[in-house]
Amino acid sequence: LIKLAFSANVIILFGLTMHLSRSLSRCQHALAFLQASILCSLIFGMVSGIAPGDETCTLQSHASDVDVLMDSYNYQNLPWFPLDLDGNGITWTIAAGGLCQRTYSSDASASNASDWLITQLISKNVSSSVNTYPFNVSLVVTVRSTISSCTKLLSVYKYAVNTPSNAVYSDTSRYSIIGNITASSSGVTYYLSFAVQPGEDYFYIAFRSRPGSCLSLTRVVVYRSSVQSKTVGLLSYPEVPIPLSGSATVLGTCSLYSSALTGNAPKLVISSQGQWLSSDQCYCLPGYQYDTNSNLCTVCGAGKFKSTLSNNETCQTCPLNSMSSQSGAAVCPCNSGYLRPALQPAQDCIQSPSSPQVSFSNSLSVTATSITPCWLPPSNAGGRPESLFYNLYIQKIGTQSNECLTKVKSSYSVTTGPFCLTISSLNSSLYAVYVVAANAATEDPDTVCNVTVINSRYLAIVAQTACNSSAESSTSAAIIITFFVTFAAVMAAGH
Repeated sequence: LIKLAFSANVIILFGLTMHLSRSLSRCQHALAFLQASILCSLIFGMVSGIAPGDETCTLQSHASDVDVLMDSYNYQNLPWFPLDLDGNGITWTIAAGGLCQRTYSSDASASNASDWLITQLISKNVSSSVNTYPFNVSLVVTVRSTISSCTKLLSVYKYAVNTPSNAVYSDTSRYSIIGNITASSSGVTYYLSFAVQPGEDYFYIAFRSRPGSCLSLTRVVVYRSSVQSKTVGLLSYPEVPIPLSGSATVLGTCSLYSSALTGNAPKLVISSQGQWLSSDQCYCLPGYQYDTNSNLCTVCGAGKFKSTLSNNETCQTCPLNSMSSQSGAAVCPCNSGYLRPALQPAQDCIQSPSSPQVSFSNSLSVTATSITPCWLPPSNAGGRPESLFYNLYIQKIGTQSNECLTKVKSSYSVTTGPFCLTISSLNSSLYAVYVVAANAATEDPDTVCNVTVINSRYLAIVAQTACNSSAESSTSAAIIITFFVTFAAVMAAGH
């Protein structure tokens, strides 16, 4: 129906032309009819000539990394538009050749010709929201004359639009130059590259000859080169166009249950030669291990865990005194009453040690400015005796009951006998000294402000420093009062 409508337009326009030009010569009548026919064919071409589309010939084969948008050899009725802008009645013409291998020849006879040949509207065939895409034009150019004065310069232009509407494609001021070709011999293929901006989903390609041109276009291919998608291990590379120059950064995809170290989509860098220069890597998430046979991340079963984002670590059995009841565990929670050192998910869960024991044989010594309490290791080290250490806190008797205790000493000890630490720079007063045993799983605060924290794990020692500096330290001195009680008992007695 569309073709019939445009055929009718041709007849109508021809009738109007004949009616308005009865006094013209036969040659002028023929020229008027040709102009009307070209006008309708141009309008019809804009409606039905979008490439890719009317591909009625045997499709030409191309490399797998080439996305062809228009190949002139694929069209039986190539809808290209010659423009006789100089009005001399001579422009680009179709030369001899098969229906699917037509050749357009420029005007070599006119001395002042400047003729244009415009392709059909071409769809760039990619999303309009993506970044600037590079495209390429390959031209097979033939030199039709051996005359040295023959003009062999051919200019190539583009005009991009955002919708396939009846754009004013014949307004050559809208076209921007892609590049110039100076043909040196016949049958040579020339390559030019250009970019189309986001939102410009369609474009025309135009060829402009110069006065005295002796060139023919045998074949034109518009395409974009791309790197094919592939998957390497856990990382999937997308199909992307090759940049015009330099390099471009694109985003890849990590397989299920894997991620880049950044937690975002992996960044990949491609060069203008189509080579991947660098890329982020994908690693199996915690709770999943890499299977080299399937190149997938497989889940850790119940009773196992994997705590790191990595591919070289495997699922491990839960440490002692811990269990993961569900699959995909990054850490095995400790059983009730057990603790684990912070940020050490592979360590066994242990208990807090009990209170240090009283050393009756060597319990305490004092001077006018120091107190040296002694004690024995706790009866229960919590499961990690090698990590056992002691903290000493001191408080002057008579201060507010809610005053925080300050840690004054800390030391590791693996001895089985009495262990002593000296607290120096004290005034003559009555002090309460608290000794607590700790290990890798227990907290190690510098101050203790919550009375409820002071529990049976603390050994409380109340001592009076000597009345004068010349007094010698002795565990049997009458002025020394030593109590091995809990802090709660000291608080209950009102110091």
